[in-house]
Amino acid sequence: MESDEELVNRFLIQLREIAVGYQAKTVLVATHGGCIRTFLMRTGYAKYGALPGGSFQNGGYVKILSDGTDFIIKEIEGLNMH
Repeated sequence: MESDEELVNRFLIQLREIAVGYQAKTVLVATHGGCIRTFLMRTGYAKYGALPGGSFQNGGYVKILSDGTDFIIKEIEGLNMH
């Protein structure tokens, strides 16, 4: 089984490759809530442990901007903070 750290590292590599390969484009990336939750904690949106399991509703999303290095969170929908 993959750890949260392994998961988010693999996810960040792919997001960075997408950002570089599709500059100035809008791209949809679909994944499960656990990956989104770990991404938000890794990028500093929330502290580790602050987002409980099941914190993302089905159909929830995060809009981000990226230059291939940094990530700016623009909008979040479907996140339960408690």
